Amino acid sequence: MSNIFHKKGQLSLELMLLIFAVVLGGAVVSFEMVKNPSFKNTQVEGIKEISFSGFIKNENVSSPTTTNDNNTGDTNNNSETSDSNNNTNVLPDLVPNSIVVKYSNGTEIGHGYRENVQNNGNNQQSTNQFRHKGGHLNNNANIIIRVDIENIGAGNVSKNFKVALYDNGKWVDEVTAQKDGDNQWYATFEYELKTSRGGNQQQYQNNGNNNKNQQQNKYQGKDRTIENHTLKAVVDYYNVVNESNESNNDISVDIGVNISVQGNNNANGAGNLYIELSGDTEGVLTKDMIDADDAEFVSGDISLKTNGYSDYEYNANGTVYGDIYVTGSAKYKLGNLQKIESLQAYLDGSSELDIDVPEIDTFTIRKKGGASEIGGGVHLNIYNSDIGTFYVNKITGGANLKFENFSIGTFETDSGDFGGGAETIFESGRITSMNLGNIVGGGKPKFKNVVIGDIVINNMDGGPEINFENTAINSIKINKLTGNPKILLEHSSSLNYLEANELSGSDIEVKDGSSLKEINILGSTGYNGKIYVEDGCKLEKLTVNGNVNADITIEGVLGLISVDVGDITSGGKLYIDEALGSSVKTGIVCNWNGVEIEDSTLSTVNIKGVSNSGHATIKNSNIDSLDIGSLPDWGSTIDIENCNVSTLKYTELKNGKISIKNSNIKTLSGNNLDELINSGHIVISNSWVNGKYYN
Repeated sequence: MSNIFHKKGQLSLELMLLIFAVVLGGAVVSFEMVKNPSFKNTQVEGIKEISFSGFIKNENVSSPTTTNDNNTGDTNNNSETSDSNNNTNVLPDLVPNSIVVKYSNGTEIGHGYRENVQNNGNNQQSTNQFRHKGGHLNNNANIIIRVDIENIGAGNVSKNFKVALYDNGKWVDEVTAQKDGDNQWYATFEYELKTSRGGNQQQYQNNGNNNKNQQQNKYQGKDRTIENHTLKAVVDYYNVVNESNESNNDISVDIGVNISVQGNNNANGAGNLYIELSGDTEGVLTKDMIDADDAEFVSGDISLKTNGYSDYEYNANGTVYGDIYVTGSAKYKLGNLQKIESLQAYLDGSSELDIDVPEIDTFTIRKKGGASEIGGGVHLNIYNSDIGTFYVNKITGGANLKFENFSIGTFETDSGDFGGGAETIFESGRITSMNLGNIVGGGKPKFKNVVIGDIVINNMDGGPEINFENTAINSIKINKLTGNPKILLEHSSSLNYLEANELSGSDIEVKDGSSLKEINILGSTGYNGKIYVEDGCKLEKLTVNGNVNADITIEGVLGLISVDVGDITSGGKLYIDEALGSSVKTGIVCNWNGVEIEDSTLSTVNIKGVSNSGHATIKNSNIDSLDIGSLPDWGSTIDIENCNVSTLKYTELKNGKISIKNSNIKTLSGNNLDELINSGHIVISNSWVNGKYYN
């Protein structure tokens, strides 16, 4: 009897434990559904399995098949691969590896990266860890958010899927992920980050009576509001891809939005602003807040003359304007600037001015007495700025100018000079047009990763050099080249059109896989100049309207080529090697080895004539039509060796000579052909000519 009562008590205890498990599981499911409206029923099954696993032994828990509604895409219909032999699903696993936030000009603001790290503890599984860099920007900033996604699972992804963007938990937008290689996707969002959207507002005030939800920060005595925004991307938002792990589909980054409490941050900027730096002074104009304890918020007229040694630090509050004079070794900083309508800067001595303002309508370099000049040992650094017009008349001395991550509508020096050891660097930006004056000895403007519309140069004189690296230019027009200037295209640069009146000792070089679509020399090349196109580069058209007294070398050009040059006279040479082209046309060759064509395939070669002991050589080439004009003088020769020529035609030999060796000439025609062959003016050896073999 006692055994019976003991068994009943045992059953009651088990029943109570089971009821407790059911209640606990329901509470967990309800909590998750309330916390996350997009909570999916597949997640409920996982929670039920965990909740009951302690009470159900030796049995497999399986989830029922679920069906998505019309707004969530296709159902899970075995589109992912599976192993039917062991009943184990082989599923994909979509993981966002990174989220990067940038301004529309490409400057990074913040990022979050996911790294897979092997644990060193008892649990040797890999876990996802994050590298995070938050950022700050001003209200109403236009940003671009990119999310990179990877499938780290064993199964394939056969469906398109959506990526959603949240700002502080509020849905913002959704886009379809774009394929970016094997098992790689990306999604991009264009977004205006505003304080009216989401925003975890933290207000920092000193001396306030109401301290609720407020705290001190390092801006002592300065009212300021910061709204923290968490930007989160959710991959496979509608759960159309059946994944092995549904819990690793999101990634986030924190961005702070700066707002001045004292005024309307949307209008922070400058009207007409003049800044003068002399001596050993430093100046900073920036979009960022100046992080200094005693930085003042200023508005209206901010005109100032420094005392020569102190630091002056301010943040714009609304629109500012005025004249600022910084002398001695003083340092001046003005932050929270989003735009400057008109900026004039006078730099002297060894002063340095750093500018990081998103928008500047007009930027003018001034000099006392009204001239626009920058020289000496000054440094001007401009970052992340969109400039309508930049004007400087003269850059000279040891001046150093650097533009980085920039955009310029018009860059103009008018009739002024680049030179005297000055260095101007343009890196990672865009220029619509450049109107340059004279680039003289010592001038070295450099362009790297820049897109340029049109460049007009008045004169390049002495030994200046323009260097383009990985830069794309529409056109360059140069009025005059004298001395020994150099134009260098390298590291995959491209130029559509280059025009110059004459070379006059100048060098044009195309190297490292770069391309120059067309060169047009309106006059002659002049002496000691050079046009050089390196093996692996591209040149489509070369025209020299006057005489060639320079060295023109075209090696291994990719793509078709058309060459049309004038008479090749003293000191001149046209050398073409491994070229594939439509035509080569020259004037009268008056120089020994004036023309050399090797290892090339050309449709037409037209040599107007060879005189004054001139010499042309064609080797190891295939030519459809070779047309030779007059060879009137003794010592004037054309050598054809190891070539296949469909048609060879000459006009008049007189005292000149054509030599054909180890070649196949399908058709040879011209005046007095048989007589010239017999007299030795046409020498044929080991070749087929007009269907006849000559020993």
